Amino acid sequence: MAKIRVQAVGEVGKVVGYYEHVRRRGGDVFNVEESHFSPRWMLKLDEDATPSADSPSPPPAAPRRPSGKKADRAADDDVI
Repeated sequence: MAKIRVQAVGEVGKVVGYYEHVRRRGGDVFNVEESHFSPRWMLKLDEDATPSADSPSPPPAAPRRPSGKKADRAADDDVI
């Protein structure tokens, strides 16, 4: 069987499917058997192409809040 190159479609970093006993996350690029292709969460790529700048980019990640005791104290100092 022929293998094809695909990209997992969905939010970058979020698990969107499983293939070969591996969690696949949005943006992952990997090879699958053509008969295993799922249009619900995979996008076929050209053999010699990589995802281009023309493809829709994922939304920017939300800023992370600092963690730890110092961060908690700083947040408490801001409260009036």
